[in-house]
Amino acid sequence: LTSIEISDTLTSIGEAAFENCVSLKKISLPAVELNNSVFGNCTALETAKLAEGSKSIGSYCFSNCTSLKYIVVPESVMKANIGTGVLEGANKDVYIVSPSTDSAAYEYFSEKGYAVTTHE
Repeated sequence: LTSIEISDTLTSIGEAAFENCVSLKKISLPAVELNNSVFGNCTALETAKLAEGSKSIGSYCFSNCTSLKYIVVPESVMKANIGTGVLEGANKDVYIVSPSTDSAAYEYFSEKGYAVTTHE
């Protein structure tokens, strides 16, 4: 599996749905809830973009994504809805793109030591 196309009508992606898809490189998702380990061990994944309206990022969602360079997290994702270990074992140089310095994603990922920017 090298790419996926997700319908705008989908509201949630189940636990470990794409785990171990080692050829997947880029994802752009509609407003969905990401459950635990959805993209865990996707070692070729470089970019991930979540659409505004997305509500949560489950625990270990991008764990061990060692090639991840860029992830867009919209304002709609609240800090309380970001699970533990979201980027555990992932590339520490990943850039988190957040809409503003006031967003929950900006605060959460800054506290974890990731580079966070407010523009793409």
